[in-house]
Amino acid sequence: MGGYLEIVAARVRYGDVEVLKRIDLSVAKGEFVALLGSSGCGKTTLLRAIAGFNPLAAGEIRVGGRDVSRLPPDKRGMALVFQSYALWPHMTVDQNIGYGLKLRRMPATAATARVTEVKKLLGLEEFGQRKPGELSGGQRQRVALGRALAINPDILLLDEPLSNLDARIRLTVRHEISALQRRLGITAVHVTHDREEAMVMADRIVILNEGEIAQVGTPTEVYNQPNSAFVAAFMGAENLVDIDVRVAGEAIEVAEGPQNRRAVLRRSGRRLESGRAIARFRSDAIRLSTASATSAEDGDDGLLLRGTVEQVGYPGGIWRHVVRLGDRSVMVDAEDRFDNGAEVHLRIPGDRLYVFSEAQQ
Repeated sequence: MGGYLEIVAARVRYGDVEVLKRIDLSVAKGEFVALLGSSGCGKTTLLRAIAGFNPLAAGEIRVGGRDVSRLPPDKRGMALVFQSYALWPHMTVDQNIGYGLKLRRMPATAATARVTEVKKLLGLEEFGQRKPGELSGGQRQRVALGRALAINPDILLLDEPLSNLDARIRLTVRHEISALQRRLGITAVHVTHDREEAMVMADRIVILNEGEIAQVGTPTEVYNQPNSAFVAAFMGAENLVDIDVRVAGEAIEVAEGPQNRRAVLRRSGRRLESGRAIARFRSDAIRLSTASATSAEDGDDGLLLRGTVEQVGYPGGIWRHVVRLGDRSVMVDAEDRFDNGAEVHLRIPGDRLYVFSEAQQ
């Protein structure tokens, strides 16, 4: 199914280094897609390639079925909001918002009306004559967004526009951008390294790793059904244990190990081979108990681990424990505090375990 914005077999090179390796992605009209990944994964390079600032070594960028790969940025019907906002410091808010309209030689009366409309949309009516230096970070971000929206772009590109805001303001502006995008029905591609930001803002998330797409899906899909150990870890399942498994029909039999009891898990569509495997899980997925309080029965579609508490902290709301499991340590959140040195059992439900064969790591 073709999308409104299509990236087809796109490759980008910096010298001899291939930064993007055959990217295929389709974005529907009116969809909000987040490009998520750690520094150096290629997400900003992909955004700049879509915008026209990074030329493709191979492949195509299409908008509405039209190949725009060789068009300059100002001919692609897109607007890019930079991480730094890139506002003109000597210009007023009105002049910054209207800058793109001036370049397009829009008549002054029409341009003034459009700037007024955009200011009202973003709650900037009172700030038209102020310079960027007289504004807060959140207000500057709105001006940068207003400059992008003023030209009525077909596609809005956002390059980590919230990273320069403090945490409290970031939450408010995150909601404002998301609500505005939905109200306008504009197609948006948003680059971020913040997992929560991508989860709450995007219709779909594209996770990139070393210039390739690791997984594409809705927030719930990439969070609950990661397709690789890398995606599971990136989506918060950073705890890791090594296990031996035998796949038998719809069951996964986990052999008894130095730190785990024997268990039987439901396969639940997992692609898995018998042999050495890893299990990943999140710190809040674990039920922690003292070793003496745990029954001796085998795990019932869950995994039971034995460990020793080696550190306890209180980040607020829960107690955070570092638990030693053989030569590994895992993070466990619990409502109750367990003392340093306590022998504990960790019970992870089967549906909160992400199990991968060694080849999938």
